Amino acid sequence: MNQDFAQADRIEGYPSFVRRSADGVFGFNWWAPVRSGDADTDYLAGVAHFHTALGMLKAVREPASVDFYRGLVAPIAPYPASILATIVGSMRVSGPIECGFVNALTQKAIAGRAPELSEFRETWPEEVRDGDEHAHTCLELARIFGTPEIVSSELVAAIDQTFENGSSAAFIGTVCMAAAAGALN
Repeated sequence: MNQDFAQADRIEGYPSFVRRSADGVFGFNWWAPVRSGDADTDYLAGVAHFHTALGMLKAVREPASVDFYRGLVAPIAPYPASILATIVGSMRVSGPIECGFVNALTQKAIAGRAPELSEFRETWPEEVRDGDEHAHTCLELARIFGTPEIVSSELVAAIDQTFENGSSAAFIGTVCMAAAAGALN
């Protein structure tokens, strides 16, 4: 991506990886980072972008930022964890920058607590239940065996859409809720 083009598309007040996009969620592309072309640099940029996204989550709790986020972010991401899910759900490839973001997210998800299985779970479509259940299983196995790769590899698969879309969205959402819990608590 041309650096001048990337700067022109930036949205004031949002992280550098968020751009204007007519076909994005509410006119935003929540994942449009500038890539350096160097795998190590891009991986570290992905980690840094994750920490920037965490800053958005934490800002939701700050009185000075509440109005900004209520007006601009809440319609898209009504819960703090949905900011992360919106970003991950906007990823279309799994290169070094995405891997950096996903690996950092996975570390927080393993430290966090996955949301309890909903009592309304039986009313959900089967593919959504499957994705949610799969996320809970992966998070638990990653904690037991100390292998975050169990979760990160499945997140990459969800980004690459290698399993059912509803299942992918549920998996991403559950892992992002666990990551938010790990970051905010």
